[in-house]
Amino acid sequence: MRWLLERRDGRLLLAGAGRRLTDLLAQTGSAHLLPSHRTVGHALAELPQAQRPVWPPLQD
Repeated sequence: MRWLLERRDGRLLLAGAGRRLTDLLAQTGSAHLLPSHRTVGHALAELPQAQRPVWPPLQD
């Protein structure tokens, strides 16, 4: 977790967050702290190309 936060300058992206959590973030004014996206693909699209992992993951 520490590595992820350092890599993203302390920012996290939420993917697939439920409606209640999304509403709570909006009501508390916290949506900018934890941006919520409908899918993992949408969340990853927010990252710069160099930081973006392969999605969906490659199968072994």
